[in-house]
Amino acid sequence: MHTVLYTGGKILTFCSQISCEAMAIRDGRILFIGSLEKAYEVVGKNIEIRELSGDVLMPSFLDAHSHFTAFAATLRLVPLGGCRSLKEIAHKLRDKCRETVSGKWVIGFGYDHTMLAEKRHPDRQFLDTISISHPIMVSHVSGHMGGVNSRALDLLGICKETVDPDGGKIGRGADGRPDGYLEERAFIQCSEKIPQPSLEEQLGLLKKAQEIYFSYGITTIQDGKTGNAEFTLLKKAAERNMLSADVVAYADMASCPELLHENPLYCSNYRDRLKLGGYKLFLDGSPQGKTAWMETPYRKGSDGHCGYPAMQDKELYGYLSRAVDERMQIMAHANGDAACRQYIKEYQKTDYRKKDIRPVLIHAQLLRPDQLPAVRDLDMIPSFFTAHIYHWGDTHIENFGLPRAAQISPLASALKEKIPFTMHQDTPVIAPNMFETIWCAVNRLTKKGVLLGKEERVDVHTAICAVTQNVAYQYHEEKEKGTLSVGKRADFIRLDRSPLEVPKEELCSIQIKETYKDGVCVWRR
Repeated sequence: MHTVLYTGGKILTFCSQISCEAMAIRDGRILFIGSLEKAYEVVGKNIEIRELSGDVLMPSFLDAHSHFTAFAATLRLVPLGGCRSLKEIAHKLRDKCRETVSGKWVIGFGYDHTMLAEKRHPDRQFLDTISISHPIMVSHVSGHMGGVNSRALDLLGICKETVDPDGGKIGRGADGRPDGYLEERAFIQCSEKIPQPSLEEQLGLLKKAQEIYFSYGITTIQDGKTGNAEFTLLKKAAERNMLSADVVAYADMASCPELLHENPLYCSNYRDRLKLGGYKLFLDGSPQGKTAWMETPYRKGSDGHCGYPAMQDKELYGYLSRAVDERMQIMAHANGDAACRQYIKEYQKTDYRKKDIRPVLIHAQLLRPDQLPAVRDLDMIPSFFTAHIYHWGDTHIENFGLPRAAQISPLASALKEKIPFTMHQDTPVIAPNMFETIWCAVNRLTKKGVLLGKEERVDVHTAICAVTQNVAYQYHEEKEKGTLSVGKRADFIRLDRSPLEVPKEELCSIQIKETYKDGVCVWRR
């Protein structure tokens, strides 16, 4: 059996033995970790030596929450993330229309109305100036809202008489006609009606997306809202041995509640690197879009607006009780403190005791410190979208005021309660850049340089644990992943510097040189 020994650099284990000088790999697992002298005693000298030349090894990252298939789909769309005005959006969309056959869809992704000079969403009137022959849809960076033109409204069957779906909103003008702005469930339902590319093209995009995750040091990826079409795509990729990363999918419980029962071979166990981890639910929207459900009103121009729930208590309890009865994990998207309260309250009513469910509270942006004891008592895992501090922290200050905004992603408070919290990027909302997230957790600076919630900062070691071993625990895989320990999978990354030694301001500049999955190099810079 072939054995590889890594030495000549620093190996960060993130377990009881913080660092060591040698690590041996055999058959995709860690055979030995410790001193070089001891390594030779244990594994002998008939081994392959790989010299690190002063570089650093540490566990690879695990993605606590993102949308793998959705990210892959965005790679074919018009990128709008860098636009700072509606004029820039129009320029990019017109270019795409010129190269697209009349009548075919033109789709843009990633605009952020808070970053636009006009501070508003693209609507029907604006998008009609770009084209009336192409149906156009543009998605907000959050994926929770967006705009369409008149041609798209006609194809989607949205007219003056169309009623708002529960947990969603169709924007309307003074005459009651749809103005092209769609929010939450209204936008999501319309997005699902747009024609998809061929299977082969989708598989190619999925492979490209996997490479991007690897480039950020991630070897376990999540598909955080999986419908029948998404699972068919993932299963086809698995059957063709296209998945080099482990992929954990969560069935959209509201739209395809039987997905787990129809695919029992994938439930809670990997099959060709794909598994179904449980169910996913949406309880509210986004704080920057003012659709997150809050206990008290938004601050600026809200007129008492508190956002709104995506579902009522009785419906949520039905979903949660079913998941618990099936002993399946459930992940609930909840940003506002009212949505967090609803999730906590309804989960408390279920028969969760003595069942190792580990329910996940996704985003938890406005989860209040006083709500954390209940989270702890339920063995609930908050997965924080910590990079909000940098990307939208200034917007949160406008929307909530500084005292409330300073409490977003209450990491230190969760740590004080001994809650094994995780962190994520919600890709494709932002890139799956773990070192940026670690930087945010440690520094808590907004784009304008505001120190947002000094008391909620955590140290680098804690932040790294939140994207390695804590995520392994979230996935019930703590015996397999998350630390560099004997017997665990050889999932690790090679770095140019140690994140435990660089100045905390420089964490984002650390370079990932190589990414390894089960001892095999799957990406190299």
